[in-house]
Order: sequence, then structure tokens, then C-alpha cells
Amino acid sequence: MKERGIMRKHGRRTGQRKKVVSKKNKVKKRLNGGIHMGDERKEKQLECYIALTIERKLKAYSESPGHTDRHEILWHEWNHNKRWLTQLQELILPSFPSYSRHDVSHSEAVVHNIEMLLGEENIMQLSATDCFVLLHTVYIHDIGMCITHADREEILANVRFREFVEEVAGEADSDMGRYARVLLQENFKSSDPNDKKYVFRKKLDVYYAIIYLIAEHRRREHGEVSEQRMKIWINAPDKLGIGFSTIGIPSRLFYIMASCASTHTKWDFNEVLKLNQEDSGFAPLEYVHPRFIAVLLQLGDALDMDNNRFHPLTEEFLGKIPDHSTVHWNKHKAIRRLRITNEKISISADCKNQDELRVVRTECDGIEEILKNATFYWSVIRPKQSTVSLPTLDKVELLLQGRSISKDLVKAQFEIPQDKAFNLLVGNNIYTDHNFVFLRELLQNAVDATKMQYFREYQRRSKTSLTNKGRQADEKKQENDFTNLTPSDVSEVVSPLGYPIEIELAVKKKCHTIDGIEYKDITDACAKNRYSEDECEYGVLARVRDYGIGINEKDIERISQIGSSYESRKEEVKKIPKWLSPTGTFGIGLQSVFLVGTVLTAYTYALNSEPYEIHFYPRCDGKRGYINVTPRKIDENTEPFGSCFEVFVPHRKKKLHKDNPETWDGSDPFESGYDDTKAIRHSRELVKQMALYVAEMVGEPLFPIKLSIYDCETGFKFSEYYNNRFFSAFQRFEVSVYDKNHTESKGNIIEPSVAWNYDLKKNSNVYQESNGNNYRLDSKRGKLYIWNQQYSTHACVGIGRILQMRDNINLPDETSKKKEGVEIYYKGILMTTTEFKEDANLIEYMDIKDTIERKDLKLNRNGFSKRGYDYLEIVYREVIKTAREALRYYGKEGKSGVDQIEANVKHLMDELSKKEDEQVEDQLDQLILSAAGLVYFGMINQESESCCSKDSSTDDRWQKLLEMIIAKKTWKKMDSKRKSSLYNISVEKILDNNKDDGNDRLKSTIFEIIDKNNKFMIVSRRNKDHYWSRYLVRADGCHDKIKNMIRKLRSEDSAEERRGLMMQIREAIRGYETVPSDHENLYDYTEWRKQQLILKWLLENIPTMAVFSSEDGNVRINMLDVDVCGSIYFDMEMKRMLLERIREKSKQASRFTVPVISGFSILGLKEPRESTMSVKRGKLSKIGYDEMYFPLTGQELEAEMENTTKLYKKLKERIDNANKLGEKTIYKATEHLLKNDMVKADRFATMIRKYLSEPVTTGKTKIVKSYGDEVLKKFDLACEDTQHLQVWEEYLAPVVWEIRKICSDLERKNLENELARELYEKYCAAKPPFTNLEIYIQNHGRMKPSSELIRGAYRKYMYELAQAIVCSIERELWKQYEDKKESRIVARIKSAFEGHSVIE
Repeated sequence: MKERGIMRKHGRRTGQRKKVVSKKNKVKKRLNGGIHMGDERKEKQLECYIALTIERKLKAYSESPGHTDRHEILWHEWNHNKRWLTQLQELILPSFPSYSRHDVSHSEAVVHNIEMLLGEENIMQLSATDCFVLLHTVYIHDIGMCITHADREEILANVRFREFVEEVAGEADSDMGRYARVLLQENFKSSDPNDKKYVFRKKLDVYYAIIYLIAEHRRREHGEVSEQRMKIWINAPDKLGIGFSTIGIPSRLFYIMASCASTHTKWDFNEVLKLNQEDSGFAPLEYVHPRFIAVLLQLGDALDMDNNRFHPLTEEFLGKIPDHSTVHWNKHKAIRRLRITNEKISISADCKNQDELRVVRTECDGIEEILKNATFYWSVIRPKQSTVSLPTLDKVELLLQGRSISKDLVKAQFEIPQDKAFNLLVGNNIYTDHNFVFLRELLQNAVDATKMQYFREYQRRSKTSLTNKGRQADEKKQENDFTNLTPSDVSEVVSPLGYPIEIELAVKKKCHTIDGIEYKDITDACAKNRYSEDECEYGVLARVRDYGIGINEKDIERISQIGSSYESRKEEVKKIPKWLSPTGTFGIGLQSVFLVGTVLTAYTYALNSEPYEIHFYPRCDGKRGYINVTPRKIDENTEPFGSCFEVFVPHRKKKLHKDNPETWDGSDPFESGYDDTKAIRHSRELVKQMALYVAEMVGEPLFPIKLSIYDCETGFKFSEYYNNRFFSAFQRFEVSVYDKNHTESKGNIIEPSVAWNYDLKKNSNVYQESNGNNYRLDSKRGKLYIWNQQYSTHACVGIGRILQMRDNINLPDETSKKKEGVEIYYKGILMTTTEFKEDANLIEYMDIKDTIERKDLKLNRNGFSKRGYDYLEIVYREVIKTAREALRYYGKEGKSGVDQIEANVKHLMDELSKKEDEQVEDQLDQLILSAAGLVYFGMINQESESCCSKDSSTDDRWQKLLEMIIAKKTWKKMDSKRKSSLYNISVEKILDNNKDDGNDRLKSTIFEIIDKNNKFMIVSRRNKDHYWSRYLVRADGCHDKIKNMIRKLRSEDSAEERRGLMMQIREAIRGYETVPSDHENLYDYTEWRKQQLILKWLLENIPTMAVFSSEDGNVRINMLDVDVCGSIYFDMEMKRMLLERIREKSKQASRFTVPVISGFSILGLKEPRESTMSVKRGKLSKIGYDEMYFPLTGQELEAEMENTTKLYKKLKERIDNANKLGEKTIYKATEHLLKNDMVKADRFATMIRKYLSEPVTTGKTKIVKSYGDEVLKKFDLACEDTQHLQVWEEYLAPVVWEIRKICSDLERKNLENELARELYEKYCAAKPPFTNLEIYIQNHGRMKPSSELIRGAYRKYMYELAQAIVCSIERELWKQYEDKKESRIVARIKSAFEGHSVIE
């Protein structure tokens, strides 16, 4: 190809740009028929530069010297086809009258956009075939929008079009929905037969409906239609394609055009990648690039968003433009900037409303997605020899009526049209987690109705109540202060036992009879007779019965307005105590019924109203969400006031067996008749699954809940199916199970059957404080129940989650494990399970009876919003505080509860001593572990650093209870439990000089570990595979010593004194990191895993007082302690690693929070800002320390660490001086060694160590240097008589190292002090960012310190920071130094000894 000739013809030169001058482009201004003087000069001035286009590039190939016939064919065929395609595109407007123009103006705009994307330099690189195929692809990509008469007939006869119309007809809020309903309408007759105008008007609506619906249907598939149409023209041109020429050009290229054109409506980028990157071209020695062409088409088409897309007379022609077209028209009008270059795309728009803004944003997102995908695969898309690259999408500027609006706000919209509310709920868009969620909603509605009736009865009776509490309550009522009533206040007047909620689950068959639907019992004959689904359906009939306020006429109207039933009772609800107030969204939950059933039936009777039978239908299945209401007669069979809701759940709604193995009925799948009984078996599994779901959902019940199950079996199959394990799941309400004869039943007894704080039986273990908080200690199960009046919240402290953790360790099947965490109930119904920090897995559940705002809850009431979790955290902390107050109360002398637990432990031990009993063992196991949990929970001593100066008191009854359990070794009485991991925790020994004394490892129990009289640490060691192994170690020898020094450190302000204390602490811990690292080999995998999980729990839940680390970070030591003071001790290595982590994260965040280290608890925060990142090192407990703001930003710290020139020079000078001093000092020792005088050599080494223990002075340096030349000469002469290498290692090397260390320490202190002052002055003293941080700490700090205290603390903190920075730099420098060759003199001494070594 003669590319250079073409470039010259157009005035192009490599590396430069010249104007293109063509005879056709010269403009000659002629006056009076002649050329005036100076025309030559004027002609030169009027010469214009016209940019190179793709079309002109194709023409240039056909006119270039040396061109071939093929170049001319490509140019002429393009000109012919362009004229034909231009005429064809004119027919698109009649088919799409309300759409933006898709005629030749659109094709020209797309080509123009592509040219702007490429730029002239890249257009020059296009091959002739690329130009030809690209131009055709652009002009044919929308030919599928040309709808012919044959197309319309085919579309109307197409099943897909009918389905499309029916689907769109359900869109009540759109123009298309109205058009679809018009098209589906069959009767156009007016009530007045002479009113032809009405009929004509309706038929005109049909005309528009046909046009718009056919257009919308074709729009969705027009890319594929364009492709198919092109392929038809290639093989057998029809009338539409008769003018399209393919003569002389391979049809292969036209197939490529068709495939490329179809991609503009296929947003999956894989469709582009399915094309070839390169294919042979038509002109000589050139190629075509389908992927490249497809991407250019997508971008060029998407960028055609300028203001001139719509025909200016469209509105005049159509009258009313459909809404979606109006939005697009206004979108185009809103464009204010559209700049396209081969480097950057810039777009801005000023829209009138959010709809237009959202369309612009969506289209810009589409462009960005194309660019992102194409850029990622660009190397396999662009022509191989091309240098072309894609531009980037600049920041899209979006304005709403002249005001800037962010990207996130553009799409922020949450609107549910009234007509779609049912479909949204029923269509699994909200309730996606469970088939049985309707039970939760029906139960919640029943509880809400009962609460209203219960309070109304209290108001009525309280006027005449004569009890003391009744009088007090009456006084509160007179003052309109019902909101402060406690549960015991109300129960004194009205017993909650008179308001049960009854749930009935019965295995039934639903039969369609002449009289309607009838629910029948399942008999033995049912297994033999197969019924069709049309005749009978097996399943469970569920009923929920309450004795609440019922449903009256007005309630029925409000139920139809989803979610607004209690809105009319706002004033009444305001008077009700929060714990008794209804949830407030009666109505919306009813829609969940239609996830499982086709109709919901209610039998209801409200006061001052007549009883009704109500049938609720979903909006699907043609029922349109109707509510059918039928009044019922009042007779002796009429139910009392209240409501009963009923729904039939088909057996196919049961959950899978693999997810619920506990509901398997034990049938053999190969037994005779197994398949015949499938529906019955599944119905039995379903009823059991539903019952267990209710058991899981119910929290502290305010009213008795009674569950009745009616099975269809009897005898052994019945009794084994409902075993003790099944009944153990029901801890908060009664359950009764009946066989098919309704004669044999099984059940459980629950005491109390309502919330314990009603205190109906005046339990001596229930205590109520003046603030309304209640406590109850269950001495049989070792559980503490609390009621927090401020937040109307029940909570339970117990060992349940720990036992679950122990069970999970032994469960091989992960799917069988229950989710761990605190169960959170709202108004008595389970919401979620979540983890908290401070409860050590001992808070089993919280039931919040308080009223929470709707925006704090998820729409499906299956969790909390971000704001809701913030509220939950507040409630949780108050619960923790209340629980600890309760434990302190019961720990006092003279209070019942702890003594009863001790008596129960002894009683169970006596029972086991008489005979083995697994049930008694289980009771004892749970009781002693629960007691230990309560002891631990109560011993956590949360104080500030200033108050935490002595150990928490051990003189209480809880500690004595723990000591009794340990002394009597109660666990040894339980044969089946004493091998449990909780009773056999390995404790490692620290060996003297690594010499084993032959004794086995120690064994300890969980009781001994949490006993505050015993001291433990956990040593963690990381192996080469980066897995951590943990070891429990007794720390009796160093714990108290370290704790006392840390206490001093907390109150010490002197940097020098703090250094000294930290050195002493480090010395005290020395040796404990030498725990053997191969003990995991002594366990089998299961046992080792259990040990590690227990140690992990200890590490996470027992507070860490101090953390130590080895230099390489592979060994960590956590010193455990029960005193919590808001800070934690980090040794220098941990501080250094903390800095490293901040540096790693400096690109992800600017500000960081770090654990509060000892002495700085005054800087502790209640909560940091969301925009900050928390940085920690090591495994820390969930409690025991606060977080504080690191005083430097990540970037500032990085700059300080990188700017080490000054530090490096000082440290390097220090090391060099130490080396010289060491070398000169060593000569004297060498002199004695060479004389074989080992006694003098040893004495000299001792003298050097003593000498070095004093500060280094200039005088001493001179004394050491005075040995100089004389010693060196003697060394050179006598090196042949040296001793072996051991002498060097034992005498000389330690001396050199110690000299280095002493000199380094002396210099480092000065360096650290200087750096600390610089850091404070640079980043803290009166600097704007720091003053803002200071204000935040004052407002959000845990202690709300003054400005002076904050500045003083950070001034002191800078010394800690300076030490960590110097330590980090020093580590690097020592590493560099050790890697270098030793100095000449030292190397000669060492080589002399090595050369005459006699070690064999």
C-alpha cells in the first residue's frame, strides 16, 4: 500500500501537520466577471484546512497513485449503498414517530463521533477495508427499526408480542401500560349508541397504541433484526434490500458488518469478544478488525446525545408525546457540553427534573462501562500494528435546574406505586429468607391486637383497683403518665394470663367440593388413594388466634391501604407504655401469607361491631387483591372478641431435607408404598418445620402462647417423631402435640408462661430497683435475667452460646451449625443475630420492647438499618451495665440466689455419687459452666486508668462459689463430660534453659483459668505457612510484677522514667517466648483444633493487659487480666509494627485510630468518625481498651519515615564510633589471648563490661585509642599462635556487640527526645487540623477531657511515637550494617581465629 503517497497528497508529513490545499477547496471571489488586482493574495488568505474523515480516507485510497481496482470497488460500492441506506432510513420515522431521529442524520453523527474519538492520526492508520466496513456498520445498525407492512403482520401474530403487551398492561403508572390496556380492550361501545365520537376517540387510541407498542417491542430487538436483515440481503435480497449492492466484494465482509451492527444493543461485552480481532481485508495486503469496529460503533452510538436528535415538529405531529420519549427529548435538550477527543470525553447537562438527570447518568454510566471493558481487553481489540488508544470519560457534570448534584444522589429514589405494593411483597422481593415468614407476621399482628386490648382493660379496671400498686398506677394514670408503668404495675391490675395467643398447626388435606373448599383429616385410606391436585392437596392448615381488639369496618378499609392500620390510633398508642405499644405496621405483613397460600381467611369480632368472615386474595392469579367481607350471625357458637387468621400451606412449601434433617420422619425410601405417601410425609415434615420456626421466632412473651400440633399418625411413629429433643426447642411457650385420633397427646410445661418480670408469683429471686430495672437469678439453670426499664429491654446472661460453640466444634457438618451471636428480638419476635464486643459470648439474647422508628428497621423486619444498629449498640451497653449491677447485687451477703446455686450444685453432685444419670450430668454441666460464666462476667472491673490502681475485690460470694467448684472438682463427677475440652485445657511450661524435666504438660479447666487468683498468658507463634498456633502459659512468676509496673507507667509523665519502666517490663517477660513450637504434633487434628478454638475464645474475651512481640513479629504474648481500664500496654516491637500497618494503609485513608496504650486513656473515644480507619496489631480481646486518634495523618507519617537523611547520618555516625571503639578495645583482649593468658583475657573482658556500664566520655575514648599501633603490631606478629574460633565467640564478639549497644542507647535517647519535640511542634501545637481533632475529642471522648489535658497527653504521646520511629529506622540500619563486610581490623582478627580452628 502506498501510504506515503496518500499522506503527501493530503499535505501530511511525519511528525508535522500542514494545511490541505485542494483546488476544489480554493475559494475565488470574483467581481464583475473578472479577477481584480490582488486576487492572488486574497486567494491565499481564503485557503481552508478540512480535517480528514473516514469517508475521505476511503476515497483517498481509490485516487492514490498505485491504487488497485479493489480500492475503487470499495469506494464506488460504498457510495451506491450509502444512497440506498439513506433512503431506507427515512422510513424509520413513521414507525418510531415519538423517538429521537434514527435517519441519516443519526448515522452521520455516529460517524462524526467515531472520527472525533480516533483523531486524524489514527484515521490515517485505518485500512481501506476497515473504512468500508465501519461506514457500512454505522449506516446499517438501525435498519431493524424500519418496520414494513409484513413486519407489522408478523409482530401482531407473534406470541412474544402478546406476552409483551400483557406484561406491560400491568404497569399502572406508565403510558405504555395504558396503551397496552387499550389494545387489550375488546368492547368500545358507549352507553349512548349514537355517540360515535367516543368510539372514534377510542379507535384513535388503538391507532396510537399499535404504533407505540409495536415500536417499543421492535426497539428491544432491533439490533438482532438489523443483523438478520443484512444476512437476508446477502443471500436473497428482498424488496427492502434490492438496492443494496454486494457485487465484487466477498459476502464474508457483509456478515462481519451484520455481526458488528448487532452488538450495539447487546450490553454484554462478551458479545464483542466473540468477534474476531482480525480478518483478511479486501484490498491488497490489509486486514479488517471486527472487534475494533464494534467498540467504535457502541461508543459513537452512545455519544449521539446532542441537542438535535429530535425532529423539531414531533410534538406538533403527534400531539402528546409518550412520557418516556418526553424524558429523552428533554435529556437531549439538557446537554450543555459534549466534547469528544481521542484523549478525553467531557459531558455536562442541566436538567429540569430527576427523571432526565437519571437518564443522562445512566447513559454516561453505559459509556463508562464500554470504555472500562474495552480498555481492559484493548490489546486484543485494536489493530495489532496500531497505536490507537481509547479516551477516558472525564467527570460528568450534572446540574439540576442549575445546581450541581452528585452521582449518588442522581439515582437515589425509592418509590413503590400503590398498585405494585402487593406484587413487590408477594414476588419475593422483600421476604426472601424463609417460607414461613408469614407465621412471624401473623403472630406479630396477634400480639399487637392483644396489647391494645390488654391496655384498654387495664385502663378500665385501674379506676377501681384497691392494691397498693394499683393506687400508685392510678395516680400515674391521673397524671397521664401511663408511659412509665412497669409490667408488674399493669399485671397487678390485669393478669396477662387471660389473653393467650393460640397457634394451631394441623396436617390436613384441602378438598375442592361442590360447596367450595373443605379441610379434612388425613386417614389411613388416604395413603392408598391417590388424588389429583385438582381434587385434593395435602399440607398444613395454620391458624393464629388472639383475644385482642378484633377488626371492625374501619380497620378493613385501612388494611386495604397497606401498612396504615394503627395510624388512626396514634393518640391512643401515645398513652401506652413503650414495652406494651404495638409494632404499628399492621397490614403490610399480611402480604407475606401469599408467599405460601392463595387465600387468607380471618374470623374476627370487634367490640361495638359485628363479627365478620374476611377472605384476602393476592393481586396475582386474577384475584386483583380483592378483600371479600361477609358478616356473620351472632349466636352461641360465635367466638369471643378477637381474631383468628387461617391459611393453608401446601406440602411442597416444606424446606429441603438436607437443610432440616431434624424433621425427617425416619422412613425408608425403598420401603413399599414410599412414593404413594410422599405428600403425607412431606406434610408431616412441614408441620414440624413450622413449629420449630415459631419456637425460634418467639422472645420473651408478654402473653401466653400456646401451640397445638395435630398430626396424622399414632403409636410409635407419633411418639418417636415428637421426642424430647423436639420439645427442648420450646423454652418460652407451651406446645401440645395430638395424634390423629386427638386422644393421645404430648406436651411441655413452661413456668412462667409469660415474661418473668410480671412477677406474678412474687419470686424471692426477682428484685426491682427504684429506677424500674428488674433482676431475676435462675439458680437451677445458672442464668441471670434482667429488665432495663429505660429501654424496655429483656436480656439473659448465660452459658448457652458457649455450649453452642462447644457443640459446633464437634459438628462435622457446617450446615447443621446454628448462627452464633446474640439473638435480637423486637417486640417479642426474632429480628437478627449479631455479635457484640463486651459480653464474652454470655449475653444469650436481648428482647427490645421499646418502640423503634421504622427507618431503624429493614423493610422486611429481618434486621436493622445502619442507624438501627447504632441504637442497638446503645441498648447493648446499657444492658451490660444493668447486668453487672445485678451481679453485684446478688454477690452481696444476705441476698438469695448464689447460695441456691451452690446448694443445687452440691445436690446434683450427691445425685451423681449415688448413681450415674446422663440427664443429671447435663444439668450439672450446664449449671457449673453457667455459674462460671456469671462469675467471669461479674469480675470484669471496668475503671479508668486513674481509678484502676488496685485489684478488684475477691471478697464476694461469686468468687467463693467459683472456688467451691474448683475445690470439689465437680467436673470429675461427670463421666460423660469430664473429657470435654473445657475441662482439659493444656497449659504449657516455661523450661529452664530449654531442659525438659520429664513431666507431662499441665491440664487446667475453664474454672481455673477465669479464677482471678490464677495468672495466665497466651503465647502465639506463627509458622512458615503463616498459621498461628496458641499456647496457654502460667504467668504467676511475672504477672503481678508487670501489672504493677504498668500501673506506674499509666501515671508517669517523665519520658526518661517511662523508658526505664518499659525496659524493666521487657526484662520481666524475657524467656516466656520460648514455648515449644511443636506441641501440635502431640495432638490429633481434632483435639488440636478444639484447643485452638478455646484459646482463641479466651484471647477474644478475657481482657489483655499487655502485648509483647518478637522482633520478626512471629511470636506474640498476650498477658491476660480481668481489670479493664481503657488502655493496653504495647511493647516497642508492637508499636513499631503498628506504624508499619499505618504506612501500609496510608493510601486507603487519611486519619487512623489506634488502641489506647498505657498512660493515654484520657484520649479514648466513644466513637470515631466514619471516615477514619481503625488500625490494630496482634489478636486483642473485644474489651479492655478504647481507641484514640493517631496524631499524624498517614501521609504525614509516611513523610516522616521517608525523610530519614538526618536520622540516618546521626545513627550511622553512632554505629561507626561504636565500631572504632570496639576495635580498639578488643586489641587488649587479643594481646592476652595471643599470649595464651586466658585469666587476664577474661579479667579484661569483665573490666570492659564494667567500664561500658558507665556513660561514654571523650576521655575514655582516648584511653581506648591509646592502645592503637602497639597492639596492632603485636597482633600482626603473633596471629599464628591464636586460639580456636570459640575464643572469638565467647570473648571478643560479645564485647564488640555490647560496645555498639551502649553507644547506640546513649545516642538514641537524645535523638528520640529531639524528634518528639519536633513532631509535637510540627503537627500538634496550635495547628488547624489538630485543633479540630481536639474539639472532636472534647465532644466525643469517653472522658470529655479539656484542651489542656488533650495537648499534654499528645505531647507525652509524641515521645512514644518518636521511640517507635527511631526503633523502626534502627532496625533497618542494623540490618544494613550486619549485611556489610566487617572492618579490616575486625575481619583480620576473626579470620585469624577461624584459620587456626582446631574444632573437630
